[in-house]
Amino acid sequence: MLDKLKIACEVLNLRNSAILVSVSGGPDSVALLDGLTKLKREFSLSLAIGHFNHAQRKESDEEESFVVSLGHRYNVPTYVGRLDAPLKEGVGKEAAMREERYKFLIDTAKRGGYSFIALAHHMDDQAETVLLNLLRGAGVQGLKGMVPKAVRNGVILVRPLLEVSRKEIEDYIEHNKLEFRIDRTNYSSEFLRNKIRWELIPYLERDFNPKIKERLSILAKVLGEEFDFISSLAQKQLEGLIIYESIDELMIGLSFLDLHEALRRQVFRLAIKRLRSDLRQIDFRHYQEFVKMLKDWPIGSILDLPLGLSVEKRRKGIRFFLRKEKKEEDKENEK
Repeated sequence: MLDKLKIACEVLNLRNSAILVSVSGGPDSVALLDGLTKLKREFSLSLAIGHFNHAQRKESDEEESFVVSLGHRYNVPTYVGRLDAPLKEGVGKEAAMREERYKFLIDTAKRGGYSFIALAHHMDDQAETVLLNLLRGAGVQGLKGMVPKAVRNGVILVRPLLEVSRKEIEDYIEHNKLEFRIDRTNYSSEFLRNKIRWELIPYLERDFNPKIKERLSILAKVLGEEFDFISSLAQKQLEGLIIYESIDELMIGLSFLDLHEALRRQVFRLAIKRLRSDLRQIDFRHYQEFVKMLKDWPIGSILDLPLGLSVEKRRKGIRFFLRKEKKEEDKENEK
């Protein structure tokens, strides 16, 4: 594991960097912290621990205390955040908890002057993510899984263990006699990801391909590279199509319809992103409706999309705009 981590530090350009390591107390994050500590002198790393207490389980406080003790053991600063209010039960609870954790990590990194946040996602996590997104009907953007390096709100997120398997991490933990904590919710069938981890992947390994996790990881890497290439082309096409742009409106030319289908889909998403940064509610069905409107509906037709967005078919262009009620809602939220 350590050799792969060393290669990842080189590839991710982590030399002479201040890194906030996200540590839950589980085996993956403990192994990442220990590995980066071993490479600390060689790569001139300044490390700190970031731990977010979701306060959802009776073990949460003990896990927090354990992570704080790791900070003392490794002699690094430790920052702890806690969920202010309990989240409502429902389908989006897991995603909401993840967003709260990322917000804490990013705010902490900015305040502490850490250029990178290191996350402990590994190859098995990547395989699970690809299958999870596939089952949810994702396109290429979802099937490319997690990326090794990404910028979020001005902070760089890195995943140095993406080429490392869970088995390699377990062997590293055992060899170095590292202590860790187990989150029992990781074994609950309440979450689809856990069903994929404990039921679907073992089935695929047993009956179809014993190296399915490695194959899915490679698939994610290839699709990620191809998606980045298409996205860069789509960005150039969009810039050339823009007729008018303001904070809540964007007009592009009808020559959009002359683009290749793959570019059209991405230009559509990038156009929306100019007005709304969060695209998670936009899916393929919305794109199909959009194209149908442009081809079949009369001039002046308007298609309402999620996120308070609408699209109008005009004689000389395609107008994306923020609906009036959404603009008033945003103004109220800013007060």
